[in-house]
Amino acid sequence: MNNQEYKAVSCSNCGSRIEKNYCPECGQFFDPKRLTAAGFFSDFVDAFFALHKSYGLNYKHLLLRPRFVVENYWNGFRNFYFSPNRMLLFTTLLIALYLYFFENTFLGINFEIESVPWLGVQFFITALFLFFFILSTMITYLRKNKNLFEHLALNAYIFSIITLIFLVLSSLLKYFYVSDFLQLMFIFCYCLWIARVFERKWWRILGMALLNSILFILITGMPTYFLINMKQ
Repeated sequence: MNNQEYKAVSCSNCGSRIEKNYCPECGQFFDPKRLTAAGFFSDFVDAFFALHKSYGLNYKHLLLRPRFVVENYWNGFRNFYFSPNRMLLFTTLLIALYLYFFENTFLGINFEIESVPWLGVQFFITALFLFFFILSTMITYLRKNKNLFEHLALNAYIFSIITLIFLVLSSLLKYFYVSDFLQLMFIFCYCLWIARVFERKWWRILGMALLNSILFILITGMPTYFLINMKQ
């Protein structure tokens, strides 16, 4: 199909005229060739490697420069990096796969409760962890004037990268009985990455990370203490 034929095509999504392969309005791709086996499998391979590259880029940048990724989303820029919702969904899937194929515990937390589906337990514990981290982060960085949803986006990003790191560590160290140590390391590393978003000087990053970690332990420790006493 030549360029003249391209100009005669309208986008099926928004109705705009397509001059080459992409709609100038909505970005939909257009391929005039008839679908064949080669084309079908080519799309599959392209999609797989594009997905792999995209997630890899997101995790790499969250690892190396979390401040830029988070502020990029806060400032209204979209689609270059995955949204925090998408990252959180993908990370939750990784946790599910880990619990299904490796073991039913992660960071010393047992995700298998009698008469309760393990997937439901996973979602509940993940949501609970996020809630407490958001609460401790909002208190620690109260002067930063970030609203609830900005903290939610921040914590979704940080939860995704730190959980990925500790899923790898847990699988490597599962026979060394260091789950309690990993749990504390998870909390501190999580708070360290949060601090890297808000602070620039290394001593403030470490200090605020320690403060946030202590606050998180206190917040989560009190409900745990009362629950244990209620059972007794």
